[in-house]
Amino acid sequence: FQDDNGPSFLTTTTIGATDGQINRCPQRTILTPQDNLLPLTTTTTTNNTSSIQQQQQRTTCAICLEPYRINNCVRTLPCFHTFHTPCID
Repeated sequence: FQDDNGPSFLTTTTIGATDGQINRCPQRTILTPQDNLLPLTTTTTTNNTSSIQQQQQRTTCAICLEPYRINNCVRTLPCFHTFHTPCID
């Protein structure tokens, strides 16, 4: 059914990457506390708010909002954003 304003609410379309495209993205396991996805173990003071926000974004998955931990499996997309593998698979 198509009305003058576009497809009806019953029409379903898939937008986004296919499973095959997602599975081609690199996957890894966080193994060490020095991994750049984990929070820094030392406290640093900075006047640059954007660097603080970037650090916070890098240490949590933007989908589930859980922090990254050792032994978490993560996948990096072509745009270089990283998420927990189960969150995007």
